[in-house]
Amino acid sequence: MKSQKIVITRPEAQGRAFIEHIEGCHSSEFLLEPLLDIQFLSVSLPDSNSYDGVIITSIHSVDIFHSADPAWLKKRFYCVGESVAAALRDKGAKNISLIAPMANELVQKIIKQGGFENSHLLYLRGKDIAFDVKSALKDADIKIDELVCYEAIAVTKFSDTFIRALNNHEIAAITFFSKRTALAFLECVRASNIQNKLKDIKALCISDGVLECLHSVFGQNIVVSDTPDADGMSRITRSFI
Repeated sequence: MKSQKIVITRPEAQGRAFIEHIEGCHSSEFLLEPLLDIQFLSVSLPDSNSYDGVIITSIHSVDIFHSADPAWLKKRFYCVGESVAAALRDKGAKNISLIAPMANELVQKIIKQGGFENSHLLYLRGKDIAFDVKSALKDADIKIDELVCYEAIAVTKFSDTFIRALNNHEIAAITFFSKRTALAFLECVRASNIQNKLKDIKALCISDGVLECLHSVFGQNIVVSDTPDADGMSRITRSFI
């Protein structure tokens, strides 16, 4: 039997970055199987003078600052995830005001911090969202404009490489970084009729919310990250190598 691999289901660029981030591991120990295809939309940032800050909940939204008005990078940023903050710093952002591991926790931090009365924020987001930041802040006396700058398209079937690895019993675990990814995976399982081949494979989940989607397929073979972020997922991924 060949050595077993960890399947990384993140979008391709994120998946490769995640693999590189795991210390002491070789790329041959992983199988990249993106279940979401990120498509950037043809949109532009509005006039920076109209805004006091920016809310960003996904690293995909950071791409819009490439060649943007430098004035945007002087704004206050409110981020979900250390990876988003790091990507913004790489673009030249200096004022990362708040960071939280989950969107709902970012909202709680914004409300707790206060001082946002009559502020005007730009919320950069994807077409589909798991948590609506704008609605959650509707009573906070903050004006929020949304700009949809990318779309995550779910794949409809597994790659031949994944199916071959599954048939050869080469998969030890599969990572799930979002509920949307888990749902895409379930659709592919149904399309491929491979549920019976997953019984000995572990599902590595970023949160309890993701875990709930996967019980029907993985049963008790589910491990949840101790923190809902890439660092937590790195730790549980490393434990299976």
